[in-house]
Amino acid sequence: MLNTKSSLNLANDGIPKLFFNYFIPMLLAMLAMASYSTIDGIFVNKKLGDDAMKAIVVVWPLFPAMMACSLMFALGGASLISYYLAKGRAHIARAIFSSIVYLLLPLSLIFGALGYMYANIVIDFFAQNLTPNVHGMAVDYLRGTCVGLFGIILHPVLDMCVVNDKRPRFAMFAMFLGAICNVIFNYLFLFVWEFGIIGSAYATTLGHIIGSCVLLWHYVEPKYRALMLGFFNCNFASKIRISLPFICEKKGELYFVKVFDWKLLERAIKYGSPYAASEASVGIVMWLYNQILKDTGGESVLAVYSAILYAGFNFFTITMALAESIQPIASFNYGMRLFSRLKEVLRFYIYVALGLSCVLYALFFIFSDFIISLYLKDLELKEQSKVALNIYSIGYIFMSLNLVIALYLQALQQALASFIVTIAYTLAFIIVLLPVMTYFYGIMGAWIAYPISECCALCVSVGVLYYVTKRMSR
Repeated sequence: MLNTKSSLNLANDGIPKLFFNYFIPMLLAMLAMASYSTIDGIFVNKKLGDDAMKAIVVVWPLFPAMMACSLMFALGGASLISYYLAKGRAHIARAIFSSIVYLLLPLSLIFGALGYMYANIVIDFFAQNLTPNVHGMAVDYLRGTCVGLFGIILHPVLDMCVVNDKRPRFAMFAMFLGAICNVIFNYLFLFVWEFGIIGSAYATTLGHIIGSCVLLWHYVEPKYRALMLGFFNCNFASKIRISLPFICEKKGELYFVKVFDWKLLERAIKYGSPYAASEASVGIVMWLYNQILKDTGGESVLAVYSAILYAGFNFFTITMALAESIQPIASFNYGMRLFSRLKEVLRFYIYVALGLSCVLYALFFIFSDFIISLYLKDLELKEQSKVALNIYSIGYIFMSLNLVIALYLQALQQALASFIVTIAYTLAFIIVLLPVMTYFYGIMGAWIAYPISECCALCVSVGVLYYVTKRMSR
């Protein structure tokens, strides 16, 4: 059974023990988050067909741009929070968390309103010459997402800070509850009430909002928490404490305080900016793939790319959970100045990332027929997608190592080094290789470009890591 108590000793417990205590809950939570997208794809394809999948892939480049701001504060803030908790300065950690939420909530409401009002203009800018049916569904999907954008933006911030406050099981519970609600709402909105593609967007946003509301319970100040529990019937409250103790027991140190500090926000931005750049870069790459594939193979190839993204999302999610689980461990040990232990942590994670990604690729290769059939109906498109997936997914093996190195450097507050690694594996090589490979080898070249770019990025990552390690050892 996982030890999720606050007695977990990040400085002295064995690295494998810490790994499982953070990776397993984070993996389950992130798989639950991934289900928001994968479940959408399965339901949308079964109900609305391949045109709907094309519409979603048109909108997808916008999501990384939306999430860039959220992840910048979630990961940058989480790194600082873990650092200050290790230093015994919880009041600063609370100020960082509170300032982030107080900034993101109004910003997400403003961007959501703008996205809803100007959805037509946004879709026309990102994808020209779409058929009227695909264009209309893309606009509907974007508007449905913008309605609950505040939940999508706040959810990762609340989740990551709960994990760094040593309550990964509670974060997992909230994520699973939101994911289950997403499945239920997808079925109701698409198959029972037949809202169309906007119903799938509503289901996703409602799932995130519910998950965020559950996570907010963690951040209620202890004295108010006891007061709120007092309103419940004693027997009912006791049953909750017995069945779900991680809900009722306050084991963390974070809660909302009446502080808004721009200087702390600037520090969170500094350390989280590599991930904002990463998310923004992903959006640029998706847009570039959409344009090049559409120009080279027509609108039908967008459905193939959509299926690859949906299928690969689970691969990416698992490797991302692995990489993110290093962050609280490395940040804490960096705060304690345990440099020899940091090297052991990195070595362990590199071996695990390589082994896990190879196993995942083998599973994807074996079950590619089944995976693709979840997202496409047309037989010809299925065959194209199977070949494309087997080639494209090789890149995830190299990407897993790049992710671990980037998150490790970020945990050590090496913002510039982490930024260089992040840009290398998300943008720098692929924007050069994609048009060149497609020009010489057609659609097949587009799929080959991704693993080659990730391999090149890994060379950069290793070089940057070597430089930082040497500099810190002096």
